[in-house]
Amino acid sequence: LLGTDTPTLADATIIPSLTFTSYMLPRHWGWSESEAFGQSGTEDGEPYLEAFWKTVRSRDPCADRVIGEVLAGISNWEETERWKTIPGAISGDLHDDDGENDCIFGKIVRGEIPVSKIHEDDFTIAFPDINPAAPRHILVIPKSRNGLRRLTDATEEHIDIL
Repeated sequence: LLGTDTPTLADATIIPSLTFTSYMLPRHWGWSESEAFGQSGTEDGEPYLEAFWKTVRSRDPCADRVIGEVLAGISNWEETERWKTIPGAISGDLHDDDGENDCIFGKIVRGEIPVSKIHEDDFTIAFPDINPAAPRHILVIPKSRNGLRRLTDATEEHIDIL
């Protein structure tokens, strides 16, 4: 992951996710970066993901390119207030009932809204975002949220979908 000139599959998955996490959770939910990256820590007490993220940002020119692409897309969404058009994007409230799952993602899971699936397994469906924030913006959604309406609701039983 660190020190390569070409993005790896790991770069393509973890770097955009961490960029989004480090930007969105503090900005729209008021979390500190430490809260966003979790509590399990290194010997110094710093969360593992936060320590990894600081290392990647300070040492990896490939990651810098990926981070720049993601932040450019996020910046465009901020300027156009795109977040305000997506239910739950800022508040975390998806405006649906877990039993019914009537949000747009529930409709995608049930096949009521067609998508170009890139991957599907027992737990998730992955497909390109219709309004991408980066050149390769892929959404991965759970088929069953099992009570997971926002990241702060996550428990060990959600491991398969996270």
